[in-house]
Amino acid sequence: MKEQETKNSLVKKEEVKAIQLTNSIDESDRVKKFTTIDINDKKDANMLVNGMQKPDHYLKDFVDQVIECVGCYVVARDNDSFNEDTGETVTRTKHILVLFDVNGKSYLTGSQMCYRAFSDITSINGLPSKENHVKFKPINISAEEKGHNFLSLVVVD
Repeated sequence: MKEQETKNSLVKKEEVKAIQLTNSIDESDRVKKFTTIDINDKKDANMLVNGMQKPDHYLKDFVDQVIECVGCYVVARDNDSFNEDTGETVTRTKHILVLFDVNGKSYLTGSQMCYRAFSDITSINGLPSKENHVKFKPINISAEEKGHNFLSLVVVD
């Protein structure tokens, strides 16, 4: 077996279809949305819409609790801010993450650290779906020098 073939065979990820969502109201490149929820299934599509509009829970209220995730909805939105000291406009991407559990409940967060952890975890374990359950546990990471905590995620067996 060639070295390249060996490297590729070491990590196998579940193939999960992520659906890019668009609408005619906001066609800009500044907002990107995707989901792993099957929008062709009426029940799942309704779960997604309800989770987008009125999530069941805030992820921060479930610190140290395991959530068996079967789907996600992610929004990436460019946000401009003006730096008065330099006179420059800085663009940062803000993320919204909604996780869906095995019972159809939704968990919302706007934590950027949490989004980065989700991205890292799913790049290795694959995106959550009905076929690929991923167990997450929200955790708080202390930032004592800044006087607050950051919300993040770890993966659980």
